[in-house]
Amino acid sequence: MAAKTQKPRTRKDMITYLANHFRYSTGNSWNDGSSFARNIKIRCINFPDRDAEDRAYGLLSVGEAFFGFNRILRDFDERHDHEWQIACNGRSGGYLVLYSCGKKETGHKSYCPSCGQRNFKVVPPCILKGVYSDEQKCGICGEPRVNYQFPPYTTETSFRTVGKPTRKIMPRRTPSP
Repeated sequence: MAAKTQKPRTRKDMITYLANHFRYSTGNSWNDGSSFARNIKIRCINFPDRDAEDRAYGLLSVGEAFFGFNRILRDFDERHDHEWQIACNGRSGGYLVLYSCGKKETGHKSYCPSCGQRNFKVVPPCILKGVYSDEQKCGICGEPRVNYQFPPYTTETSFRTVGKPTRKIMPRRTPSP
C-alpha cells in the first residue's frame, strides 16, 4: 500500500504541500491552465493482490459502481456553493481535478409545470380563480405558468489556473520555416 501522507498542520506546511502537489491541465494542455489533481488510475493503485485488482477493473464496466462516487463529487460542489468542483479529466478520466467555478442566474422568472417551458416574464396575479389570461398561460401547451420561488441558475466551470504553479510551463515550440 502507498504511504499515507500526513496532513499539513501549519500555514507554511500547507504552502509547501500545495506548491509540491501534482497538477493537471484544466480543459486542454494548449490553454496553459492547470490545477491541483490526483491520479486515480487503477494501474497506479497498490492492491493487496491480483484478485482485488481484477475486481477493480471489472467494476469499470458497471455503471452502478459510480453512483456513490458521483454523489461525493456532487456533494462537494453543493457544499462549496458551486464555487469549486472536482471532476474527472484525462482521456480515460484517470485524474480528479479541482476547478474554479461559479453560478449565474438564467434570467427566467416563471415556468410551466405541465411541459417545463421556462419564461423570462413574471406571471401576473390571477384576478378570478381558474380564469387565466394569455399572459398567464404557457406559450407551448396553454396551461397556466407559475413564478419561480428562487431564481434558477446554471453553473459555469472555468478552465483557468487554480493556485500558482511553481514549475514553469514551457512554451510550445513552433516549427521553424
